Amino acid sequence: MLKLQKEVDRYLFETHAKDIEQRGFRVTHTAPVDGYVFCRIQEEDHKIKGYRRNVFACSLK
Repeated sequence: MLKLQKEVDRYLFETHAKDIEQRGFRVTHTAPVDGYVFCRIQEEDHKIKGYRRNVFACSLK
């Protein structure tokens, strides 16, 4: 799970940081939780949830 978290972190905070910023939201942190990588997002709305689901298939709890 930590390997997956590293991949998600690289995607969010390095390779796609500008794209995410341009979409108007900010990922504050990630954490491995019960078999998935939790992504904390500020300014979350329906459009952003769709982006997150499409890219990572993150849980939308």
